[in-house]
Amino acid sequence: MRSSIILVVVLLMTGAVNAQDKKLTMEDAVLRQRTTLAPKQLSQLQWIPGGSDFSYVDKRASGQVLVKSNALKEGVVDLLSLTQLNTLLKSSGADTLSALPALKWSDATSMTFEAGNKIWYYKWKEMQVLLGDSITLPEEAELMEKTGNGAVAYVLNSNIWFEQNHKSKQITNDGSDDIVYGKSVHREEFGITKGLFWSPKSNMLAFYRMDQSMVTDYPIVDFAKVPALEKPIKYPFAGGKSHQVTVGIYDVSQSKTIYLKTGEPVEQYLTNIAWSPDEKSVYVAVLNREQNHMRLNQYNALTGDFVKTLFEERDPKYTEPKHPVVFTNEKGGQFIWQSRRDGWNHLYLYDNNGKLIRQLTKGEYEVTNFNGFDTKGSKAYFHATANTGIDRVFYSVELSSGKLVKISNGEGVHVCKANDDKTLFIDTYSNVSLPGITRIVNSDGKSSENC
Repeated sequence: MRSSIILVVVLLMTGAVNAQDKKLTMEDAVLRQRTTLAPKQLSQLQWIPGGSDFSYVDKRASGQVLVKSNALKEGVVDLLSLTQLNTLLKSSGADTLSALPALKWSDATSMTFEAGNKIWYYKWKEMQVLLGDSITLPEEAELMEKTGNGAVAYVLNSNIWFEQNHKSKQITNDGSDDIVYGKSVHREEFGITKGLFWSPKSNMLAFYRMDQSMVTDYPIVDFAKVPALEKPIKYPFAGGKSHQVTVGIYDVSQSKTIYLKTGEPVEQYLTNIAWSPDEKSVYVAVLNREQNHMRLNQYNALTGDFVKTLFEERDPKYTEPKHPVVFTNEKGGQFIWQSRRDGWNHLYLYDNNGKLIRQLTKGEYEVTNFNGFDTKGSKAYFHATANTGIDRVFYSVELSSGKLVKISNGEGVHVCKANDDKTLFIDTYSNVSLPGITRIVNSDGKSSENC
């Protein structure tokens, strides 16, 4: 490769040269931080599925244009301008747009975007805009979780609904302020951010059921109302009653729901729900209320029966599971577990019987993001802290040996995104001296100019 064909964007502040001798006011810092003082960047930069092509939105005098380029070759190809998109939308009877919408590649030749509360497909080779098969949910619906086959689960009035092929079905029926389905539980601690979990092939849906009828009401005042309105919430004070959580499994083909037999005590925390690749098992990190004893349990997804405890973690003060198991491949023979058992968040490799194979990362640094595996399932990718926590660095680690390779280079906070085959990475980073740099590197950490 040659340096002229690599994407290297030095993001400089607008007017930075002229502003070096000018003191910024508080008004500048607050009102202009996202406009004239914001670092320039490539808008909607993303990999195109299937290779080394990438796309971004180019801002020109004539207007916005979606373009594509290649990490290995020279040249830029225009894919879609705002003017062209508006012409296509207008011919389809839709309203025009003031800017290019968020475009997402669905395959190497087509993209999806939302306009007028509808899903559209854009096929760039045919220059066609097609209306997708959108799902229209009730306005009160919340916490929607989509699948790859067009189905969607959502929460309405504390109950779970399932919709596919424009047919809706209510999965639960006793939802209320006291009985809540499909929402995050345990005060959104332990990495819990949602309450709906589709299986890998979308054949089954795991969900939380929370009974908080026994929890004390705590008054919250809504000062946005005139006059102010008191609205109680359920809050489990230390020493008081806590809510009771169970995990349900809905089988789409059988229209049947079972519950995992998670046992006693009822005031335990059920965290980090994960599916096995074959959809036969569900894994739950079960934590006691004292938060000092965690058991990673496996349950039968068809019967709800307890299968086994893979391993346990104990700590005199607390243990805090925050990440579900991640299987290395579709066979489910090994998985990654994140833990702070040695005082730092690190990656551990286990087999599916709960036997520790090796600690993959070790040292006085934190793994901050796990970013998946290569196509062979032989390497794992992750971001971690460096330079006493100031920097974020991107690494790969060999599962068979624990060998680390630093992919990102340069001081600062790196955010790396891989193409489909994990051979190239868009590396965007910044530090106290640079508002931002974006470049492409390979799996050895070399930019194209060094290849």
